[in-house]
Parts: sequence; structure tokens; C-alpha cells
Amino acid sequence: MHHRLYCTISKTLSVELALLSGILANIGTKLQQVDIDIGLETSEAQKLATDYVYKLWQQYWENSTTGRHLYYLQPTVRTKQSFSLSIRSAQVLLRRFRLGKCRLNYYLHQMSLHQTGNCDFCGLPETIEHYLIECTRNNISQTVKKVCVEHKLQFDLRTILCSATVIKAIYRSIQRPL
Repeated sequence: MHHRLYCTISKTLSVELALLSGILANIGTKLQQVDIDIGLETSEAQKLATDYVYKLWQQYWENSTTGRHLYYLQPTVRTKQSFSLSIRSAQVLLRRFRLGKCRLNYYLHQMSLHQTGNCDFCGLPETIEHYLIECTRNNISQTVKKVCVEHKLQFDLRTILCSATVIKAIYRSIQRPL
């Protein structure tokens, strides 16, 4: 006798969860026996399925070798962003910083679009951390430090890139496309 696994995906689940659930459902159809006999209501089964998918997604995120810049900032998976900025270009800037894929010299150098990858002000590698925190010669790091002090925030990359207040200040101070 063959048993089939049927998964009902709630419309409120993200596309990522729906895709992962679909993959798991496909695997379940190939099983010769039922792994878990769930005598549950649909809503209870959906919660269990969602929790299970989140657990798998979290394990995948923790063991992945890619996306480590974002993992440092956001070690726990989630389907909703922690905050949203009303200005689209500020939201794009935030995403680029959080993903470590912006137009700072260090990253341009990785794509052979900048000769050295170093900061134009001090000559050190112009990474996101350098640009926002370490460089004492650009106005951005000074602005970030001032906002962090005013709002009693830690002056570190994780705090900076998770604070709408700091991101807005950075956005207002930037004088070049990033």
C-alpha cells in the first residue's frame, strides 16, 4: 500500500516557504511508508509543516557557505523584513549594504571595475565596515558615529545595518552612487 503526503500551503506563507514545502511534499510522495501519522486539523498540520520548514531553512542558512555577510547581520531566517524605508533608493542602499553587494571600491575591485579596491581618502580597503565605521576621513563614518551616540546605539556594523534611523542618516549623507 502506498501512502501519499498532501501539503496545503497557506496563502500567507512566503514564496520561499511554498517552494521548500513543495520540494518536501514531492519527496513525501516517494516514501513507502508514512513517517509521521498526523491526526490533526488542517490548521494544526499547517503549523507543524511551517515550523518544520523553518527549521530546515534555518539549518540550511546556518550551514551554507554563501551569504555570510547577511548571516552576520541576520542569523535567524524570517519571511518579513525588520523595517522598511519609505524611499525606494534608501531601501535599495540598505539591501546592498546588508548583502555586501554595493559599489564601494573593494567590491568594484572584485569585479575588476576598480584598480585597487582601496578607499580614496585613506588608502585602506574600502569595505562596508570601513566606509561606515573605520574611515576617519570620510563624512559618512562621522555621521554614523554621531547618530549612534545620539540614539545610544552600539557603533558596530550589525547595529548600524539593522537601524532605520542610522540608515536614513547614511542615505542623507551619501554623495556618490552605491
